Amino acid sequence: MASKFIIYGLADPRTGQLRYVGKSTYGLKRARSHAYPGYLKRDHSHTGNWIRSLKAQGMRPEAILLEVYENRDDLPEAEIWNIAYWKSLGAGLYNHTLGGEGCVGRKMSPETKRKLREANLGNKHALGKKQDLTQEQRTALVDRARARSADPTIRAKISATLSGRKNGPHSAERRAKISAAVSKSIWASNGKVYKSAVAASRELGVHRSHICLVLKGKVSAAKGYTFKYVE
Repeated sequence: MASKFIIYGLADPRTGQLRYVGKSTYGLKRARSHAYPGYLKRDHSHTGNWIRSLKAQGMRPEAILLEVYENRDDLPEAEIWNIAYWKSLGAGLYNHTLGGEGCVGRKMSPETKRKLREANLGNKHALGKKQDLTQEQRTALVDRARARSADPTIRAKISATLSGRKNGPHSAERRAKISAAVSKSIWASNGKVYKSAVAASRELGVHRSHICLVLKGKVSAAKGYTFKYVE
């Protein structure tokens, strides 16, 4: 069974450009829930306004699978990294926080939590409410997902989103600098020196992208480890 712990993106169906990044423990069900009427009614963020404008034109955002993880504990750091990464490439994301655990910097009062809980009562689209599907329905859903992934139009949109950069493809000089940075020796807080971020990733079980995020000073640690380049 495929992991449901993912980092997903929402892309504008008109341009294919990535506009929102989020994490989910429910697979792409969480991504699609942004457009559910009950959810959208309570969402007054920039993302919600964007989705409402799409629905007014008979459209909805494209849900894109960006990364898959086996451990749900990896999702907060992965979300932070992906938001920072796509913004660094010039993506006009509507995310109003840096990502991580819940809504960073936003706290809900007990009264707000009560209202949200009551609003979800009877809502068949509310997250966490399971729906019983027959084997035939499950097979149909899988077949539809496979058909969408094989659709040249959809694949082209995903490709455009994942390869799009504000200033076009990296130059040969830029690629050389990236290669040099990736192959530099790094020190980890376990006291060991690794010949590269890849080597540290393999031994410590930390995603290489998260190690790079620590090295750039974007986050303080990854899975409890800190890293720095060896001069």
